[in-house]
Amino acid sequence: MRNYCFDIETVARPTDELQSIMPVFDPESVKTANLVDPEKIAARIEKARTEHFGRYYKRAALSALSGSVALIGVLGASDGDPVIFQGDEPEVITAFFEFWLYQTNQGAHWIGFNIRHFDIPFLVRRA
Repeated sequence: MRNYCFDIETVARPTDELQSIMPVFDPESVKTANLVDPEKIAARIEKARTEHFGRYYKRAALSALSGSVALIGVLGASDGDPVIFQGDEPEVITAFFEFWLYQTNQGAHWIGFNIRHFDIPFLVRRA
């Protein structure tokens, strides 16, 4: 019986895809306080729009809806070298699950930080 430790690395999807799925920015929600100058109001709204996207982009890699799998690293192979699954996301996920299924059928145990609440659900959703 082997023990394998694994971790996935995720990245945000491309900007154009994120912009099509992110929550809509509402310029009316921007507080302009006592500003009366239209240029200053427009600048504040544009700054809020940029910050809105920045906040979404910063967390995008943590959601299977807005992120994707960049690579999966596995440690525990017989030669001691790590196995890295990387490349096109569908191929990475497929190759990892094939490896996982084969090793699990051989009695392997899987170990990782927060894999139950993040890695495995993320992989399943992206699969």
